[in-house]
Amino acid sequence: MQQAARFHPAVAAWFDAHFDAPTPSQARAWPAIQQGRNVLVAAPTGSGKTLAAFLAAIDALVRQGTAQQDRARQQFASAGYSGPGRRDAEPAASAAAPETGRR
Repeated sequence: MQQAARFHPAVAAWFDAHFDAPTPSQARAWPAIQQGRNVLVAAPTGSGKTLAAFLAAIDALVRQGTAQQDRARQQFASAGYSGPGRRDAEPAASAAAPETGRR
C-alpha cells in the first residue's frame, strides 16, 4: 500500500494481502477522512468508495483498541501488590479487635 504509514500495520497488511494498490478515490479520500473532515466520494460503481470509508473507520477502531490494551498493560505492570504479608496481617487483626480482659 502506498499509504501504509497512514494505517495501523495490521490494517495495512490486510489491505496489501487483498489489493494491489488503492484506487484513486481511496487515495484521495483517506487523508481527509483521517483528518476528521466531511468527505463525499463521487465515483463509478466498483471504484472502492465503500472500502474507502470502512477501512478508515476500521483503522480508527483498531488504533483505539490497541491504545486501550497498551494503557491496560501499563496499568497492570505498574500495579504492585501492597497488601500485608501473613505476619503483618495478624497484629492488624488483633488490633482491630482488642481483648477485653475476660477469658
